[in-house]
Amino acid sequence: VKSCIGSTWCRFGVQDSTTFAIRIEERYRGIRAPHKLKSAVSGCIRECAEAQNKDFGLIATEKGWNVYLCGNGGSKPRHGDLFATDLSDEAVIRVLDCFLMFYIQTAEPLQRTARWLEEFEGGIEVLKSVILDDSLGICDQLEADMQLLVDTYQCEWKAVVETPELRAKFR
Repeated sequence: VKSCIGSTWCRFGVQDSTTFAIRIEERYRGIRAPHKLKSAVSGCIRECAEAQNKDFGLIATEKGWNVYLCGNGGSKPRHGDLFATDLSDEAVIRVLDCFLMFYIQTAEPLQRTARWLEEFEGGIEVLKSVILDDSLGICDQLEADMQLLVDTYQCEWKAVVETPELRAKFR
């Protein structure tokens, strides 16, 4: 999760983007998705972390966080869509949990979020109804599925370092 220096060190920062980026990094680390995930947290509208061109990005406001989804850089860049505005930290986590799990469960292998949204019937407006309005009645299950992933996270590299049998497989 890319972050700017936020309100702790920047005179323009309106939220603590660094601490929130660390929280998000620790929550979603190790999650297996159809493709790599890039994200960012910017502490103000100046957008130093470039949150709008990530799979999910947050930009601080005076009232909370604006959430942008399904952006990417690369050979076919796409700005993320503004998905929700002025959310609290906890509301952002709920939205990201549901979004990421819905993406994981419905995207094709190796499909980035930008291409997934372009092929998603109804686009961002239907995605908003699924995630924000729970139009399919699946958000509780999506949150539970994400919490299971978070609760069962295990660092594979740490396990190798701490387990002589696994470490013996490496030189």
